[in-house]
Amino acid sequence: MRHSLLKTPASVARQAKPSIEQVRQSAFDFMVAVNEVSITSRTLPPVRGLQAGLLPAWRAFAHTLEQCGYPKSLSVHNRSDYGLHEANEACSQMILHASRLVEPQDGRTLPRKYIFSLSSLAGLAALYLTRSHAVIEPTDALQAWLARTDIGDDIPASLFRLPLGAIFLRVGAELRQTIDPPLWASCEHPSTTQGVYIHEALVENRRELMFVAVRDSALGTDAARGVRILIEDENESLLSAMRRMQLDLSSDLEDFIPMVEHCVKVMLYLQAPAAIRINDMRDDDAASRLTRVGSKKATRIERKVASRYNRIIVGPAQIPGHTGGEVAPHWRRGHMRMQAHGPQFLLRKLMFIAPALIRADRLNDSGTVTR
Repeated sequence: MRHSLLKTPASVARQAKPSIEQVRQSAFDFMVAVNEVSITSRTLPPVRGLQAGLLPAWRAFAHTLEQCGYPKSLSVHNRSDYGLHEANEACSQMILHASRLVEPQDGRTLPRKYIFSLSSLAGLAALYLTRSHAVIEPTDALQAWLARTDIGDDIPASLFRLPLGAIFLRVGAELRQTIDPPLWASCEHPSTTQGVYIHEALVENRRELMFVAVRDSALGTDAARGVRILIEDENESLLSAMRRMQLDLSSDLEDFIPMVEHCVKVMLYLQAPAAIRINDMRDDDAASRLTRVGSKKATRIERKVASRYNRIIVGPAQIPGHTGGEVAPHWRRGHMRMQAHGPQFLLRKLMFIAPALIRADRLNDSGTVTR
């Protein structure tokens, strides 16, 4: 007896159809990859997706469903107008189909909440992997700087640009102190932000920015929570756009402000003239080598790719101290703002004045004042 998924319309009747065993195997591989992305581990979420082969498993299962008469829209794309909503919707449908194929004798349907949770995490990772991507890793010193830096409201949204098609911004312990309490206050179990996906898409010629924080918890599975910002005016500051959205939608977006502020600071720092940046694009290098070697070497390289990932290390290794008059050790806050320059001071450029640790020489190893 043929499975219902193999009933194809006349338009594809002449095409070679996969067997039910092939369809089930493809569905099983896809579900294994999706589950790997959701299980909390020391490996970062997008790297888990890379190691689990999420993207090839997704594309293979989408192709199998297409051969069985389903639309091509289930495959993930890297088009500029293809956003997170489309990826999550396609992933939800594929999870539903896969669960029916892997356990057909069960007859039960996965709970909608569970499907949404799985598809959210897998959609984030798949969209990240299908575009040029990297994990942004701010140094501890830079995170200490940014935690004590204010953003001027005169910085336009046009200056917020991703260095690649998609990024995952790793969050350190100091910044979690600001980000975690509002984001996960409603969680029943202790939660820690691992990082933030930042995706960009074009919606009717306007930029759509998605900031999605991923947390781990004592339950052993990740969860995601994010905010969508549609840029109506590139001259408006990003945080002003967020406040305007809060008023327009009559919704409370206060929980997301510390997380979005941190992301904005890191992206702006990358554009500062004196920014320190180390590119460590490992899987791109390995992928390029695949085109230049024979099949035996290619197999070895493919195994190595799974343990490597692109990353950009950002910021100084340590914070320079500042000595001066006889004052108590303290932080002088930094700021990011637009500065006038050029003929008649009509031009504007981004300036980053880093925070300064005053009289650091009076602090001992434990951080207390020495006299």
